[in-house]
Order: sequence, then structure tokens, then C-alpha cells
Amino acid sequence: MLDTLISIGDTLKEIRETKGFHLQEVAEKTTINYTSLSRIETGKRLRTKPQVQILASFYKYSEQELIKQLIRDKIIYEVQNEELVIYTIAVGK
Repeated sequence: MLDTLISIGDTLKEIRETKGFHLQEVAEKTTINYTSLSRIETGKRLRTKPQVQILASFYKYSEQELIKQLIRDKIIYEVQNEELVIYTIAVGK
């Protein structure tokens, strides 16, 4: 079930690529360093609300939608071994 959910990292990468930006370019134009951006997109680092807000503004993308994804990702991270919770989140999206 977890495989059917798209993480905020995946969404941010898709937005960046759709807009034609390279990671280095985003790092240079925001306050988020290259390594952090890369780890956020690959799911190796939990992102913060301020980072999501900066990226939403930079990409001109719905901050509300990204914050909802951020919250969902944080819940899943906390309860990742609880299948019923993950199913409930997937059904409720």
C-alpha cells in the first residue's frame, strides 16, 4: 500500500523537472543547499515546513497542497509499520 503513495520528495522533483530547473539552480536561488535538496527529493532527508514553503514559493506551486503532503509523509514516517494506518491515509487522500 505504501508504494501507491507519492512522497513530497517525488512531487518536488517532478515540479522541478517540469519547470526545467536543475538542482544546482534551485539551490542557488533559494536558501536550501544542493545536498539537502537532493536528499529531500530522494527521501533520504525529512523536509521542514519552512523548506516546503520556500520551494512552493520558488516553484509558484500550491503551498497548501505541499504542506498536506508534508504532513502525510510525517505521519507515515512515524507509523510506517502500522499497515492499517497507512491504508487509512491512502484511502483518505
